[in-house]
Amino acid sequence: MRLSANSSESRAACVLRSRSAMRITSIQLAVASLVLALAVAVPAQAQQDEEIPPTRTWYGWQTLIADSLSISTIVVGASFDDGGGALVGVGIVSLLVTPAIIHAAHRNWLLMGVSLGLRVGGSALLLAGIIQSLSNIDWGSDEENPPSDDGSSGTVLVILGTFALISAPILDAVLAIEERAPAQSSAWTVRPWASARDRSAGMTFAAAF
Repeated sequence: MRLSANSSESRAACVLRSRSAMRITSIQLAVASLVLALAVAVPAQAQQDEEIPPTRTWYGWQTLIADSLSISTIVVGASFDDGGGALVGVGIVSLLVTPAIIHAAHRNWLLMGVSLGLRVGGSALLLAGIIQSLSNIDWGSDEENPPSDDGSSGTVLVILGTFALISAPILDAVLAIEERAPAQSSAWTVRPWASARDRSAGMTFAAAF
């Protein structure tokens, strides 16, 4: 009888020890999971909360190269005695529209409109001023039909057109800045879990891209 009683007590003690050990193991797993979750989730959340400014890239060198090539084409075409008119026309058209196309490629729509307006509008003003000035020149007409204008209006148009054509390349190069939004980084979420009923613990991972 004493032997059976001792064996029963030892079995009960072993069961209690095993249960205690399982509880301790579950608690340790839960604590370890919580520590790991805090170590991973806190930096990820801090990275999400941090506002990353957009990157700014200057691409004005592209418009400068385009203007240089256009002017070179005009000069080379004008140097030819015969057949240079086509090169001059290509150079003029390129000088008017190529910088605007570059701004459109960089999605800078406002500067595209400003560049196109200054170049085309300035050329129109310059041409109108030259025509107006030439029309007011006395080409040997009689004194009974003098010019209706003294040429001041044509001079003003020439000045405005020249100013617009000079300002356009400068503005194109200085204001040619492209803003790009930063790429979204992936975020990881770790959630620990523990079950005292099942005497188990673990972690759940989730990723957002």
